[in-house]
Amino acid sequence: MNRKFYYVWVIILSSLISFGCISCGSDDSSTPQTSPDAADRDAAGNLKVSAVNFPDENFRSFLLSQGYGADGVLTQKEIADIKSLEIPSLNLHNLNGIAFFTSLVELDCEHNLITSLDMSKNVLLQYLKCEECQITTLDVSKNVKLTKLACHSNQLTSLDISKNIALKDLHCPHNKLVSLDVSNNPNLIRLSCSDNQLISLDVSKNTLLEELYCNNNQLTYLDVSNNTRLTDLRYDTDKVTIYGWPK
Repeated sequence: MNRKFYYVWVIILSSLISFGCISCGSDDSSTPQTSPDAADRDAAGNLKVSAVNFPDENFRSFLLSQGYGADGVLTQKEIADIKSLEIPSLNLHNLNGIAFFTSLVELDCEHNLITSLDMSKNVLLQYLKCEECQITTLDVSKNVKLTKLACHSNQLTSLDISKNIALKDLHCPHNKLVSLDVSNNPNLIRLSCSDNQLISLDVSKNTLLEELYCNNNQLTYLDVSNNTRLTDLRYDTDKVTIYGWPK
C-alpha cells in the first residue's frame, strides 16, 4: 500500500510541475536589464521597441506612441535626442530599458507600480521624480549631476545619496528610512524627510540648507547651529531637543 501511494504521489507532483502549478516564476518587475551588447536590434543596428529591450508592455506602448518610436525602432540619433521622459500614471511595473537613454536629463515616472529603479547608466540625469510608486530599491549612485530627487511615498528602507554631491533638493518623506546620511551633500538647500523612522539626523555639513522638514520621525535631538541660512524648519516640538533654533 505504501509503495502504491508513493507512485501516485510522484505522478501528481510531476503533473503539477509540468503544468506550472509549482514554479519559481517571476513577474516583469524582476526582469533584469538588457545590456547594450545583448540588445534586440534590427539589421541596421537600430534598437527595437521590443519585449526583450522593454519588458513592460505599458512602457513599450508609450514609446511606440511617440514620434521617435512609431516605426518600432529607435535610431542612435533618436536616443541621443531624448533628454526628458514624462511617464507618470501609466501603470508601469518596471522601467527596464531606461538604461538605453544615456542622454536623459529629466525623468518623471511618478504614480506607477515600479518596485525597483536603477539609474546607474543615466549619468547625465539631473532631475528624478519617482514619487508614489512602490519602490524598495533606488540606485542613483552614478548620477553625480543630480540636483533634484523626489521619491516620497515609496517603500524605501535605505537611500544612498553619498555620490550625489550636486544635490540641492531632496524630497523623501513617507518612506521607511531608518537612517539618512546627507554629509556628502554640501549643496543641499531643501530637505524633506518627514514621516520616516529616523532616529538621528546630522545636517552640520549642509550649511546652505534653507528648508528642513523632519517631523514625524523618531528624533529626540536636532542641532541646526551650522545652518545659518535656515528659514523654514518643521520638527516635533514636543519630542525633539533643538539646538540653534530659532535663528
